[in-house]
Amino acid sequence: MKILHIAESIKGGVATYINEIGPYQTEKYGDGNVYFLIPESDAGYLTSAQAKQLITFKGKRRSPITMLRFMFFALRNIYRVKPDIIHLHSTFAGALVRLPFLCWLKPCKIIYCAHGYAFLMDVSEWRKKVFALIEKILAWRTDVIINISHHEGLEAIKVGLPKGTLVTITNGLSPLLSTVHTASLGRGGIKLLFVGRFDRQKGFDILLEHFRKLEDSSSLHLYVAGGAVLDGQNLPDIPENVTLLGWLPNDQLQSYYKSVDALIVPSRWEGFGFVAVEAMRAETAVIASNRGSLAEIVSHRKTGLLFNLDTPFELRKILISLRKEDLAVYGEAGKKRFLEFYTADRLNKEIADLYDKLML
Repeated sequence: MKILHIAESIKGGVATYINEIGPYQTEKYGDGNVYFLIPESDAGYLTSAQAKQLITFKGKRRSPITMLRFMFFALRNIYRVKPDIIHLHSTFAGALVRLPFLCWLKPCKIIYCAHGYAFLMDVSEWRKKVFALIEKILAWRTDVIINISHHEGLEAIKVGLPKGTLVTITNGLSPLLSTVHTASLGRGGIKLLFVGRFDRQKGFDILLEHFRKLEDSSSLHLYVAGGAVLDGQNLPDIPENVTLLGWLPNDQLQSYYKSVDALIVPSRWEGFGFVAVEAMRAETAVIASNRGSLAEIVSHRKTGLLFNLDTPFELRKILISLRKEDLAVYGEAGKKRFLEFYTADRLNKEIADLYDKLML
């Protein structure tokens, strides 16, 4: 079986996903049968692939010309590689590769994974309807659409995507390496961690505002692993109870997961929320908004705490009432939940079974 993975961008969760499924598929099908078509600028994020498996294209900024070039580059390589299965990752790759096949026969089976549908974003209703319509049209030329959470699967049915095409395979991660050590954060107080981009989706602005109002409290400290979306973007004033760590290498990031009392995820929307599962893997409690799949991943008052973003004081009430003992119990339960539902072994086997069924 020959598989071609195509992604227009692989930063963040998409990179994590491909790095989990890539080695398994390379071992199962052979390094000459698994390829990754990705941006040249993102190749460093794909740490699990061999150089001969990479098909890279140039172009950083999204513009009509860049998108057209990507489309024709992808099509040219589809006919060159002659895969049995094309596995598309994210909205742009999913749209640009499937669009031409509305006009002519597709050469192989097509699997599409949005990694978070555009119609589930916190945007105007008319935009959501347009995004949903595009997904419904493109679904005509798709053999399987993978939803990465049960929430995403239910929403796909609501907007009218064909049920017979939909399958839910929740994301998964490999076990945490035993070589990961804790970071030195000092003693005393409750230490929280935020991981992600400083953009509207991730809700960093919401979290920062709460910590400004809690600046006089010595019992809480927030560590922030991430950064601005654009280079040179001006950052807001950072209060003393917040420490910016910048973008961290994976081994350092895992050390922080193991060292803090809880991860906090104030996202306005999430297709999945890999960071929540990464924290659970490290036996760390998760405090998250009840948006999207986060309410599915985090079990309230069992593996962490959920809050309603529409109730402004709810998060602050949670923050000032946190107890280390409770968070430790949540973290222990979260590790068990991770092992039961969110392992890479389960993810890879379900995808391999899907490939096999598709080729029957």
